[in-house]
Amino acid sequence: MFASAKLEAGFIVNSLKKLIEQDLAKACISVRRHTDMERYLAALGESGIAFYQIDQNTLDNTAQPGVRLATMH
Repeated sequence: MFASAKLEAGFIVNSLKKLIEQDLAKACISVRRHTDMERYLAALGESGIAFYQIDQNTLDNTAQPGVRLATMH
C-alpha cells in the first residue's frame, strides 16, 4: 500500500496529529512484528505524539495518555 515503511509511518503520524484534540488513549496501533513496533515508537517519539506501549507483560493503564501501541501477538 505504501512505497516505503517511512511513508507508512508518516501517514500514521499525520493521521494521529489530526486526532490530537481527542483522547488518543482510545486509539491503538497494532503491529505484526517487533521491528514494526520499533519503527513506530521512533516515529511517534520524533513527532512528539504521546504513546503508551502495551506488551505481554504490561496491561493497559487508562490513566496514561497517548495512543496505544501493541503487537498482534
